[in-house]
Amino acid sequence: MLWGIPFVVAGQYFIWGRFFYAAWRKKRIFYVITNLRVIVIALPPRSKTIAAYIDTLPVIDKEIRNDGIGTLKFGHISRPMTAGRTGNNHDMSGLFLNPGVPVFVDVDGAASALSIVTNARERALEGAQRKGQLFS
Repeated sequence: MLWGIPFVVAGQYFIWGRFFYAAWRKKRIFYVITNLRVIVIALPPRSKTIAAYIDTLPVIDKEIRNDGIGTLKFGHISRPMTAGRTGNNHDMSGLFLNPGVPVFVDVDGAASALSIVTNARERALEGAQRKGQLFS
């Protein structure tokens, strides 16, 4: 009986515990948009900061639901083959903290956040073009 307890606990985590863990982690993650960068800040116990310059973003992938909550991926997320699985998320929480690409997960008003980033990106690219014109 004692031998089976760890398996039961692990099974319960995989069935429903991971959702509670992801909800707890989401409360400890902050998303920041500045005029130069998009930043994801995860607080301890597993702290991490992921940032990218707005003018160098290769792509902005959006998934926005009808209620306005959505996920914004600021770059390409590789899909590694690991243990016979493919996936774009390296941990089970669904928070995309491992790929090194800033991802805003389940953001209220994702469309307005996207427009802020898009406008900042356009301004940054226009500024870079003006600088190029001045020096050429």
